[in-house]
Amino acid sequence: MSVFATNSKHFGKNASFSACSSCHAKNTAARKSTSDYVAFADTVLSVSAFLFAIIGAICISLIIGLIDIIIINAIIICLIKAVNKKQTKFICE
Repeated sequence: MSVFATNSKHFGKNASFSACSSCHAKNTAARKSTSDYVAFADTVLSVSAFLFAIIGAICISLIIGLIDIIIINAIIICLIKAVNKKQTKFICE
């Protein structure tokens, strides 16, 4: 089994390679495609980890913001009650 070279300038007319070089070329291509898959998987994992971190940070900040709003609303309600009752002390019931 031989492969004929198409570039006669370097190899001469009808120069042939052994089956070893043909198999070697196929194995090199297979290794390259496997490394491409590994690089793609690595990229997907790093992008998904980045998105997960961003979504987690947004959720945590929303929860903290919601707690702050609840606390501030409770303080405002207490102040309104104190003003309506014309109390001088800040007492929440």
